Amino acid sequence: KYTEYFFFLKDLTACQRIQLLDALCDQIVTAVGVAYMMGMDIEGALAEVNRSNWSKFEGGVPVFNEQGKIAKGVEYTPPELSDYI
Repeated sequence: KYTEYFFFLKDLTACQRIQLLDALCDQIVTAVGVAYMMGMDIEGALAEVNRSNWSKFEGGVPVFNEQGKIAKGVEYTPPELSDYI
């Protein structure tokens, strides 16, 4: 099922890809603005979530589950976000 979405996205026109990218950027800008207005350190939190996500990889390679989603590897550590609120 996961790969079905990939093939759909691959077939988008250049105009559709630009519109999708614009929508994704709008969501990010909105999220950053909300976090800022609430006094949260969004940049620090994003760095911590990114660190956690990379800890899912094993030897620099992602491990996928049956649904095609990246699974938590043996060295996975969840993000610690309490310092960023």
